[in-house]
Amino acid sequence: MEQRACLEHEFAIADKALNTAYKQALTKLPPPPDDRPDQKQRLILSQRAWLNYRNAHCAYEALQGGNLTWQAIFSLICETDLTADRIKWLKNQ
Repeated sequence: MEQRACLEHEFAIADKALNTAYKQALTKLPPPPDDRPDQKQRLILSQRAWLNYRNAHCAYEALQGGNLTWQAIFSLICETDLTADRIKWLKNQ
């Protein structure tokens, strides 16, 4: 259980950093010109789709864990890793 608590803490930190990076990426985007789609709206849609992907992918990965305790651990590792990747991507926008 101690390992799971540690992983939950790491994911909470990553999730908070994700929210910060996402908000910063939104504020950096310029308003849309008349002839181009709104980049902010596209980023919002992208983020929602990515969250759905992360959750579905990690739920699948968790099945590799066998029992429920290991499934939760596999899921947290997956979610934390994918979240770290997304933070890097958002910071480069």
